[in-house]
Amino acid sequence: MMDVRESFQLVEHSADFQAWKKKNKDVYLSSFFQMVDIRKESGVQVDFYSPTTDTITSFVVENGKAILSQKNAQILKKEHEKIAPLDLDAVTVSREQALHDVRNIFGERYAQEQPVKFILILQQGEQAVWNISAITSAFRVLTVKINAVDGRILDEDFKPTHTGEVGYIC
Repeated sequence: MMDVRESFQLVEHSADFQAWKKKNKDVYLSSFFQMVDIRKESGVQVDFYSPTTDTITSFVVENGKAILSQKNAQILKKEHEKIAPLDLDAVTVSREQALHDVRNIFGERYAQEQPVKFILILQQGEQAVWNISAITSAFRVLTVKINAVDGRILDEDFKPTHTGEVGYIC
């Protein structure tokens, strides 16, 4: 599993990023995104925010290469909400540690559940935060927010199936 700093460096040194950055001087790192399921993991998406255009441009790091994935995408946020720059230097909790912490929560509190997919987001709040959602085989969702600076669990929310029906991910 590639560390977020390694992913960021691959993006920064890629030809796609360097060409794009020349035309987009005001952008800054805003988040990392990745999906991991029990069989495989996707590439790491590295997002950059432009306050001028209020859009996100994404690069995907996969197989040791970074490529431009999506330019100037509209983002879902409240009208006056600010997208803070991600302070990667302050992040001390690795992706692996955050994922380990979420798996431990499953083992301690939801042992009957089987997580099959994890959605990981690293973004800036008051501090850098790992926001991890785990989807179970019964389509229940555990969302955990972890302070990426000191490792404290900030929030935990488990949503059982609302209909009472059980579905399974194949």
